[in-house]
Amino acid sequence: MMSNKAADVLITPFAINPQPDESSFDLFNLPLSSLEQYLKVNLLSLFSVCREFAKISENNSSIINFSSTYGIRSPKHFIYSDDYTKH
Repeated sequence: MMSNKAADVLITPFAINPQPDESSFDLFNLPLSSLEQYLKVNLLSLFSVCREFAKISENNSSIINFSSTYGIRSPKHFIYSDDYTKH
């Protein structure tokens, strides 16, 4: 996976779960510290690692980010109404 001291592939399968204070989730009472830790790992860490990889990688390198279908649709489907189309 390394050639000429440059990385060819980055695989990023890390994340924090569960969601911030999921057991008692209330948007209006959610502590910002809980959300901050979640974003640090799931967004800022991923961005930082990818950025550093891009600095040392060659043009034909690949970044593979694993994700969950929950990024597309919440596991708590009841938070959506029957008609969740934006108008």
